[in-house]
Amino acid sequence: KNVYSDYYDQAFFDGYVTLRNAKYNIFSLNIHYLFVCEESLNINLTGVNFSTNDFVQKTHLIPGKFNIGKWYRNLDCGFVLNDNHKELNIEKGKEYCYVNFQTDEKVNLKKFYLTDKIKKMISGEIIGMKNYKKEKSYSLEHSYEMFEKSQLRKYMLKEIRKNTLE
Repeated sequence: KNVYSDYYDQAFFDGYVTLRNAKYNIFSLNIHYLFVCEESLNINLTGVNFSTNDFVQKTHLIPGKFNIGKWYRNLDCGFVLNDNHKELNIEKGKEYCYVNFQTDEKVNLKKFYLTDKIKKMISGEIIGMKNYKKEKSYSLEHSYEMFEKSQLRKYMLKEIRKNTLE
């Protein structure tokens, strides 16, 4: 009934762990990386197959696939805590998911400064597009289409390029 951490204060814990559904023990680890790409590029989030740790042994990872060239995306590691477990130890430095870029080309990751302007685009205009549409707008395909039509994608990429850290 209680979801908390003995090691971190509640504000830190709330920033990194989201309880999605208490009845079914569904959680997310909020990984604070924002993925954006100038070209169409799918990434997959999958479970760890060849490591043993508390997370791997006590959970089932919820896999995901999304196109970071058509919609910005934070990395979110969804998982189901197995019914017979009430505690989970997520150790620093241990593997808990794999992120795979679906391309044979070299992927060049660049850091950028998350300015207030970019934050506003993410939390305001971009997310807000979904709030004014009917239920079908919750599909990724529809989000991709709306993002491209809105011209926000071009503006956001321009802002990110201006604030790239090298």
